[in-house]
Amino acid sequence: MNRAQGFTLVELMISIAILGLIMTAIGAILPGLAGLNRSSAQDQNTVLAARAYFEQVRSQLRSDFKSSVAGLTVPGNNQNGLACTPSETSRVSSVTPTLTLSRTVTLTCVTGGRTSTFKVTVANPDLGKL
Repeated sequence: MNRAQGFTLVELMISIAILGLIMTAIGAILPGLAGLNRSSAQDQNTVLAARAYFEQVRSQLRSDFKSSVAGLTVPGNNQNGLACTPSETSRVSSVTPTLTLSRTVTLTCVTGGRTSTFKVTVANPDLGKL
């Protein structure tokens, strides 16, 4: 009896079918992972732009608390789909209305159809001197 070694045609067809199922599953997952990666990159760019902007705000307000932050720019704004809009509010003393206790700067960024809001509050450095 001379029996040839190897796989039968049925075994090969079953293994090819299993391989096809596995490849189909992987192929279905990859576009979702690519979209998630792109979304993560956009989120990271947004956070980095906000961080850089708030460093400028802190620096400006620490050097001159009464100065305007309206002239500061958001790094990367209006690039790669990033659109950020800053706004500012102040908290004044109820006893002395001319005394500003703190200033809050809010940065609202839209990228990839998602909106992110960041805030920083800076206390008046002169309060410790009163």
